[in-house]
Amino acid sequence: LYICSYPAAMLSVYDPSKPYHFGSEPNDNPRDLGPMDEHISYRPRSMLTGPLGRVWTGSYPNYGIWGGPLAWYDPRTGEKKSYRHVLQDQSVVALAWVESVGLIVGGTSIGGGSGTQPKAEEAALFLWDPVKEEKVWQRAPRVGTHWITSVVAAPDGMVYGTAHGRSVRGKIFQ
Repeated sequence: LYICSYPAAMLSVYDPSKPYHFGSEPNDNPRDLGPMDEHISYRPRSMLTGPLGRVWTGSYPNYGIWGGPLAWYDPRTGEKKSYRHVLQDQSVVALAWVESVGLIVGGTSIGGGSGTQPKAEEAALFLWDPVKEEKVWQRAPRVGTHWITSVVAAPDGMVYGTAHGRSVRGKIFQ
């Protein structure tokens, strides 16, 4: 079980069949794997496993900055990487894997780190190609969306989610 926690988007791995002993040594459980990146990811909001065998996270950024990243950790190699400003000045807060097309669907928030005021006017959905390491599409699900609160991919490739914002209060979209 992978856990990403506040502060600093600290990643840990936990085996519930073993005794609890938190630390960073190989036999500790949960074992601390460190932050997802260097000082950008701060408040993790979404996690996803699967694409390329990696653990993916979406987070709000650290205090006073914009551009909460999409980040990944590879359990086989220990490598980590993050992508800031997937959508300019927005934070990645919802993730799902659309296996039928090999893409990650993400949802954003216009919020930045603590102490900031939004710069972006509208949150959006995006599709991320994990192989090419690039955003291949983006669009707001409804006018006035400030926050995509959740996304889920159905087996047929349809994506459903919920959004909030100025004129959007808990609306479901597909």
